[in-house]
Order: sequence, then structure tokens, then C-alpha cells
Amino acid sequence: MAGITLKQIQDRGEMTHMPFLAPQQKDSRILFFCKADRPKIWKLYYEDKDGIHRVETGLSADSVECSPTAWQDEDGWHVSFIGGNAPENRRYYLYRMDRQTLADFAPAIKVIKTGAGFIYLNRLVYTREGAVFIDDNEREIRTIDFPHHRIYRVSYQPDHIEKLIITAHDIQKNKIYVIEHDLKTNDETKIECDGKTAYKCALLGTEIVYADRFGVGFEDRKIKTGVTVTHQFLHKLIPDKIERKQDIDPIGKNRFEICKSCNQSTETGFGCVHHKGCCFGLWRSQPENKCPEGKW
Repeated sequence: MAGITLKQIQDRGEMTHMPFLAPQQKDSRILFFCKADRPKIWKLYYEDKDGIHRVETGLSADSVECSPTAWQDEDGWHVSFIGGNAPENRRYYLYRMDRQTLADFAPAIKVIKTGAGFIYLNRLVYTREGAVFIDDNEREIRTIDFPHHRIYRVSYQPDHIEKLIITAHDIQKNKIYVIEHDLKTNDETKIECDGKTAYKCALLGTEIVYADRFGVGFEDRKIKTGVTVTHQFLHKLIPDKIERKQDIDPIGKNRFEICKSCNQSTETGFGCVHHKGCCFGLWRSQPENKCPEGKW
């Protein structure tokens, strides 16, 4: 679809959703998003200066692909997304892909069962009923509780990576809102655009885009740039707790101790020169994986 813009596909009635603004090298950015026709099978796309492009994942045609996040470094692009709900398996999973360019194809790797979340460097974020879990590569698992809520999306602000962007549905009040949760301060801010909830929004610098409803169906949406943006400070209304991961992950803990003294490790054992992808700690904790140096 190169040469076709986001505006053009929206003008012809196609639905777009779940934006993510990813910084690109040379002071530019790429918009990742999902697109669907009336059957509402969402698939991953991105828009750059040349137009709209499909992000090939290797998932079946009947599988939903949504909630993309991405970052670029010297090794290329690293994309995570939520996928699933195919007829043969209705569950959703967090997937990751690492590729030199977005045009390259590398099948998506299933990471964890969850309906929302992302991967950024060594950070794994996922959800369970009424809670968001932040796993910082064996250092700690932090939990943000949302009692009586459904969590629709968890993302982050690329230029402020400690700020999570959480779209949640308060079941008791039947209200949907977007919370910016700062992991450093635990400050929480409600975000609205153009007088309404900035549904599943994305932020980068001063730019904000969100999924604006335009039809009868709840997911009849198109990506819109926010004109007026409101941030309402909520003062840490959602409790936060931290649990150490090593006690519940003996394999990862023992291997981590070995990695800390290895001359091939980076980040004091949290990374490895032989592991080019993200989430080395998660990979190390899986019993079937073996140390490239033969040490475990």
C-alpha cells in the first residue's frame, strides 16, 4: 500500500486503531497502528514518508494483531504486539519481532499469555485480571492494581519510558479513561483529547493521537490527532506494590548468578553479547534454553 496515506484509507471508511508513535533515527518518527475492514480482523501496519505498509507477522489470516509498540536501535527494529483470537485458539498473547528493517520478515515469537502489554528493552509488561505487571528483567516485578477494572491497553511514551499509558474500563462506574502512570513517582494523570477520553492514545513529544469513535459500533474508530489536550492529576489513586522475582524463579535466579561473573555478560548480567533480542532475562528463565557459552 505504499503511496497511500492514513488519511486516504480513513476517508474511504476503513477503520484504524491503537496508534503508537515510534521515534526513528534522524529525528523523525513512524506511526504504527492497526487497520481492519468490516469483519474487524485487525492487522498491523505502519505509516512512514512513503505511505502505508503492512507489518508481516506470520500469524494466520484469522488472527487479530493489535496494540503495537516498537523501538529502533543499531540492530534494527524491535516490535511487540498482542495477537490471537483465531478460531482454533481464542486466547491472546504478547508477541515480539526483531528485524533489521521493517520490510524484513521474521516470524513473531510468542512471549506470554495476556490481553494487553508490551516489551521494551528488558522490560516486559503484561496484565492479569485487574492488574498491570512490570517485569524489569529479574530485578523486580511491580504491580499496579486496578480493582473492578478491565484493562484494554497498556503502552508507554517513548521519550519518557517510565510513563505507562493505560486504557481502562471502570466496571462499577461504566466509564472508560486513560491514565498516564509514572513508574518513578507513582503520579497518575487522566488524559483527555478534544473533550473526550483519549482512547488507546499514543504520545511523543507534543504530539498525541488517539482512536476516535465515528460509528455505531464501539470499535468503529479512526486515528485522530488531538487538538486540545487535558491532563488531570489524580494523585496516586491506584496502589502500587513491588515483589522480588528471584524467589519465584529459581532457575532464572541461579542462571543470573552465573551470568553476573561471565565476561560475555553486559549490564552486570542483565544482558549478553550473544543475545541480540530483547528480554534476555525472560529467555534465560526458560528451562529449555541453554547458555551460548555452555555455562548453564
